[in-house]
Amino acid sequence: MSAAPTIDWVNHASFVVRRGDVGLLTDPWLVGTAFDDGWALHSPTQLGPEVLDAITHIWVSHEHPDHFSPGSLRTIPEERRGDIEVLYQPTKDRKVLQFCAKMGFKTRELEAHRWTPIGSDVSVWVAPWSSGDSILAVRTPEQTLLNVNDAVVHHAATLNLLRKHLDGAEVDVLLTQFSYANWEGNPDDVERRRAAAAAKLDALVAQVHAFSPKQVVPFASFVYFCHEENHYLNDAANRVGDAVAAIEGRTGAEAVVLYPGDRWVVGEPHANASAIERYDADVDAALASEELVTSPAVQLPELQELAQQFLADLRERNGARVIDAMGRVHVLQDAHLWLSDLGRAVRFGVDGLHPAPEHRDEGSCDFVLGSESLAFCFRFLYGGSTLAVNGRFREPAGGDPARFKRYLQISALNNRGVTVLGSGPEVAKKVGRVALDRVAELRAR
Repeated sequence: MSAAPTIDWVNHASFVVRRGDVGLLTDPWLVGTAFDDGWALHSPTQLGPEVLDAITHIWVSHEHPDHFSPGSLRTIPEERRGDIEVLYQPTKDRKVLQFCAKMGFKTRELEAHRWTPIGSDVSVWVAPWSSGDSILAVRTPEQTLLNVNDAVVHHAATLNLLRKHLDGAEVDVLLTQFSYANWEGNPDDVERRRAAAAAKLDALVAQVHAFSPKQVVPFASFVYFCHEENHYLNDAANRVGDAVAAIEGRTGAEAVVLYPGDRWVVGEPHANASAIERYDADVDAALASEELVTSPAVQLPELQELAQQFLADLRERNGARVIDAMGRVHVLQDAHLWLSDLGRAVRFGVDGLHPAPEHRDEGSCDFVLGSESLAFCFRFLYGGSTLAVNGRFREPAGGDPARFKRYLQISALNNRGVTVLGSGPEVAKKVGRVALDRVAELRAR
């Protein structure tokens, strides 16, 4: 029997690397939808008991629900959790590890850019990424695997920096995303989506050229936009066969396509035809289905209450004087929103959510979304980030979507434990350094 590590393919970005006394499960999203019912898996998950019983560690790359799925973690029997250690990147709030500890898992925060042994012959290395994602490398005596995941890594300078942090480790197998995974325009913006799909393949090729792996596993894109409000976004998404063509046609690496339930001895040749055929059939069935997800409407009084709670939270986390000053200097402005399922316009600003004048129609608003999506943005600090990914919105040509997005950008920063004035260039780039300086001056008065 080969001493080389094996991979059991679970689904999407989830697989189990096994070597010796280690069974490392990555990013288990096993069942259900993700991103507020915006995404669904297009192939059924396979995680047999013989694979589950071998798991000693779970690595979670970041908080996005297609990687950190509490519902999926709950499917692991309680009696097994105490034997499994969850690994995560260093963060300010440690909330992912705290959540997992409450579920009964052992936890460990990995030190960035340092090889950490997790078994007799297996070490891992993590690189936190600016988006909140993280990159994982797994090293065994036979192979080094690099899991780039959702991190946007394609510029030469960024790739060179990542190689430097890896301390010269040779990458044998690269695992990387192969299609766009967020909102890419309104229904008519097909060319924008085609360009995004092509750019994703270009990024994949750039990664292969930078790391020179022998084999590349395309992954983390085995999903489709499943809601009635975003289903159109599927029209230009890459399929796994497109990734194979890019890898084998534009680089010297071999593509390895794994379908849920497949086992692969890392480094061995792999025939892809069957897996590609099965994935294509699954995608065709998902896109042809008329059973799209719908969401119940949330009425205006409830939305208004949620808006007040959202604003109160922003004031508590960033300082009431800061948020109010941002309103006075027009960093935060009123945004007119068209609620597509209620067929009406509302005005949202630092003073709350209010009915808009009757003359406001969809085309004269800044942002279009369903009432349930708006409620989700108000309920959760990460709601705006979820909306950007699930694409359940549209941007009217005559509006200014940034008026609404600035509120969501602040809540997204707060979700990562960062306040507006403490965020430095990250938020300054979004809302303007001059405006933030004026806010700071007003706060000091």
